[in-house]
Formats: sequence, structure tokens, C-alpha cells
Amino acid sequence: MTPLPTLRAIQGILCSTNSGDLSFLESIRGAIWEDRNYENFAQNGYIKNVIAFRAIHMIATAAGSVRLTLNKITKGGVFQINNHPILQLLARPNSSMTRSELIEGIITYRLISGNSYILSIKNSEDVIQELHLLRPDRVEIASKNGYVLYKYSVNDEVHEFHTNHTSLLHHSLLHLKNFHPLNDWYGLSPIEAASYSIQQHNQV
Repeated sequence: MTPLPTLRAIQGILCSTNSGDLSFLESIRGAIWEDRNYENFAQNGYIKNVIAFRAIHMIATAAGSVRLTLNKITKGGVFQINNHPILQLLARPNSSMTRSELIEGIITYRLISGNSYILSIKNSEDVIQELHLLRPDRVEIASKNGYVLYKYSVNDEVHEFHTNHTSLLHHSLLHLKNFHPLNDWYGLSPIEAASYSIQQHNQV
């Protein structure tokens, strides 16, 4: 199976002012902010705020426009590979998405929620055929029988993706997240850190 290259997300700092009182809810191995709500971040921090929208859009489109190359290093030097399954996969991750759209989605989700989830679909020979992005608000991280698993809820159905590779079958999930000083499982949203200033701007 051809390994996926690491997609390095470009992160921008929108603001560093935190809001005041925060309430906490019990979560696995720690606490999670009650007002940590993806829909709220997306609506008020992205859709309704032209400055944050523009900043995130510029970062995401810039990352999506970067040309990706695949090189082979040998004793004779470095050679660029123009035809390879990984290049074909990234050029058309799935039937409805291009490479630039995939990368833009990864960056946008991560800047709004602090997390991006990439689902790979494999064939019977364990070769990745498709890549899909999962909406962060539909993903819940839980623990089951000593293993961490990801629950994806959509249309009243729940799909479980285990981190135990023996149970992955023909799926695997890659979780890209920002550093969070208070949470081991979810990344910190830049919009959450900037929420106080965004709220002030929206009230103007």
C-alpha cells in the first residue's frame, strides 16, 4: 500500500483575546468547554464575520494552490516522478472533489474547529482508492474496550472508526488537530481563542 504523504496545514492567528467565564462538561480524560460548538464557530466566527472569513479563505486557497511534487532520492540524485498512484489519488480524491478542494477543506475545517478528519476508502488489496472529509461537528471521540474510536453521525446513522488497525477493514481515519493545552483528544479552534474580539466586531 502506498503511504499517504503528510499534508501540513497552514495556520493563521486571527486574535489572541479569550472570552470570560467558561463552563465545563465532563468528557473522556478531561473537560470540554460547553460553548465549544462547531455550528457557533462556523456561523458567528466564519460565515457572519467578513474579517475571519477572508483570513481563513485566503489561507485555505493559498494552501490549495500549492503544487505538489513527488521525488525519488537515489544515489545518482533526486528525480521527479510524474506518474504514480498517490499523485492520481490526490489529483482526484473522490468523484466530487479535486486536489485543491480537498486541501482547502482540510485547512478550513481545521481553522474553524481545530480539527480535520480525512477518511480513506481502500479496495480489497488494501490500496487507498478515495479520500473524503468528515464534518468535525459530526465526529465524536470515545473509548471502547480500551481503544479510542471515532463515531461519525449522519442521517440518524452512526459509523465507528477504530484506531486499532486490525479492525479498520477497508477504512482508515486520519485526524489532524491543533495543539490544545487542556484537551488530549480535540484540537483548539483559532476562532475559539479569538471569540471575544469576533463577538465585539459582530456587534458593531
